Parts: sequence; C-alpha cells; structure tokens
Amino acid sequence: MKSIIATLAILVAFHTAACAQFALGGHVNALFPLGDFSTFNQSGFGFDLEGRFGIDKPLMTSASIGFHSFRSPNGGRGQTFTPITLSLLYALSTTEIQPYLGFGVGVNRVSSGSAGLRVTNSYFGISPIFGVQYKSSEQIYFDLNVRYNLTFASSNDAFDLLNRNAAYLVFNLGVFYKFGQ
Repeated sequence: MKSIIATLAILVAFHTAACAQFALGGHVNALFPLGDFSTFNQSGFGFDLEGRFGIDKPLMTSASIGFHSFRSPNGGRGQTFTPITLSLLYALSTTEIQPYLGFGVGVNRVSSGSAGLRVTNSYFGISPIFGVQYKSSEQIYFDLNVRYNLTFASSNDAFDLLNRNAAYLVFNLGVFYKFGQ
C-alpha cells in the first residue's frame, strides 16, 4: 500500500512540475556601493543566474546565484560577493509589461585579498526588489530590476571582512526562457 501511495505522489509531483511555469535566465549587473561600504569599494560589475517558478502568475518564487565584484579605491583587488538568494516576487499586472515587487533572503559569500592570500566568509543578507518584466514572446521574457542588497556584518568573525553592514544597489538587465504551459 505504501508503494502505491509513493508512486501516486511521484506521478502527481511530475505532472505538476510538467504543467508548471518555470523560467531560467540570467542578468548582467552594474553595482554601486552605498554608505560606509562605498569608502572601501568602488562601483563594480557582476552577473546572476536565476530560476523563477510561476512566471505568469501574480506570485512568483525565485532562486538565484551571482558573482558581484567591486574595485578597491586604491587600485587593490577589492571584494567579491557571491549572493545565493531565495525571493518572493509579486507581479502588479498581468499584461505583457509586468512591474513587480519582491523580497529576497540568503547567504552572501564575501571574499577579499589577493590571489595568493584570499579570505572568504559567509554572511546573512536581505534584498528588496523592484522590477519590470516584458513578455517578448510566449517563451522569452526580458527583465529589468533594481535590488538593494544588504549584507549583515558579524562582530564575532575570525577574519573580520565586514566591519559594518555592506549595502549596495544592483541594476540588473536580463533575459529569461520560459518552460511549461
């Protein structure tokens, strides 16, 4: 009996996943440090890979991983952030042009130093989002959004990479391909 229930559950899960709307895409980023974080870092660049579930519905979920690189003002190497974020996005419209609001939480891996001596640590972060997605065709979506990334510093780090919270704006331009119905 348990194997029949397990088989039915797996079939329902696969059917739901096959009928679901899933989009996979990426962004290129322009990064602008804010506050105290801007005294130690200059603007930078990056990219994100993102998967979105429920792409045509008002409520979407998102999982993303990125690479954000900042330059040092004194010509040094600067810092790199690898944000791993889970987000909820709410579409404000269901037309071809969809503005949306969102909020993400996740882990930011922060690295600093030269190639020979690089120190890396993990920090908790949040990320409010405002964006617009444009439905170019049934499968292609273009996305433009602004994120406010806030990484919380930890005062009990063995290697104190972030003395204070790190805040920066991320301007994203990307494209998504939608799978499913």
